[in-house]
Amino acid sequence: MADYKYTNFNVPNILGKNKAADRQEKIDLSLELNHYRNLKEQGKPFVVEFTHADKDGNQSTIVKGVEIFMPYENIAFDDDESEEERKYRRAGRLVSAYEVSVVDIDEENTRVIVEYRVNRVKQRQQIIRKINDLLKQEREVHDEINKEMRDVFSKMRLKLYDEINASGQAIAQKTLAKITRVRKHEEMNKEYAKRGVNRIVVDALVRKVYHDGAMIDIKGYGIAGYLPAYYWGYTYVSNLKNVLHEGDVISVVIIGFADRVSKEAINTAATKISCIYLCARTPLIDNPWENLKLQKGDIIKVTCTYLDRSHWFGTVPGYDMEIFCEYPDSEFRDRLPIVVGNTYECFVKRVNKERLMLTAKPFLSMRERHE
Repeated sequence: MADYKYTNFNVPNILGKNKAADRQEKIDLSLELNHYRNLKEQGKPFVVEFTHADKDGNQSTIVKGVEIFMPYENIAFDDDESEEERKYRRAGRLVSAYEVSVVDIDEENTRVIVEYRVNRVKQRQQIIRKINDLLKQEREVHDEINKEMRDVFSKMRLKLYDEINASGQAIAQKTLAKITRVRKHEEMNKEYAKRGVNRIVVDALVRKVYHDGAMIDIKGYGIAGYLPAYYWGYTYVSNLKNVLHEGDVISVVIIGFADRVSKEAINTAATKISCIYLCARTPLIDNPWENLKLQKGDIIKVTCTYLDRSHWFGTVPGYDMEIFCEYPDSEFRDRLPIVVGNTYECFVKRVNKERLMLTAKPFLSMRERHE
């Protein structure tokens, strides 16, 4: 049938036929984009044949009003291909059908950006090989550092016991273990830096957060990593969910292989993941205890993150740490209830950098002050 257009009489179309057609077209496009959005979220591939290759080697086609666009860099071909070779190989590349996955969706331009899945697999394997090679190189240095510092840590533990006995103040075994672990980890990181060892630093997408650790996706390539809460920071973390959330992108150092990860964290049989990399954030951040400027008697703002029966924890602006807080005295409990998420003015009651202790006590709610 010949193409035609309606005659324009310069009067309003009271039937609204054109408007209805436009509305339906927008609905259809929205449904199509939603289809590709679901494919992206589920990580499902689909097959496409491209009909256009531009001068830069980018390939595209139109499917039900949506442009499927594959940039040249998302195609798995030789890295050393010259610009001239790219130009003359375009026609041959339009012959093939590609199994692609959705990378991004440009709703404004009704464009779905995809990449060739073989490319993603090759890149993923390349990353894993590189990580494993670097870990092998690090292993020798790691063993040397461990051997040299074993005596240092033993003396450190004895010194802590001597200091505790001299002070006459009891200390919980759990707290002692925490102090030893923090100091050991800090000294290890300093030794790596002193030796100029290139650590394996990567960006990672947070997939799942538990109270004591998080599953992460290294560089977004489906490479599993595990970040324990004690490698998140140098201070106590009451619940990692308070400071880390699914969908966050963080920087971590890959330090080895995780040998103990809960079945809830990852189903290795279903995912076919043979190994999980152990990761740490601490080598990339400063120890807040070293630069702590707070003193007994100072007034600070603390935002509550976690409630326990006898105490609560909160964060202080400017410090990458959670601090231990007491509840108000019993006669003020009703007037000053402690609620997760609320901010309070507190007196600093105790500061002991050696024991990694910082205690505060609230006297006023910031909500009350603003009221």
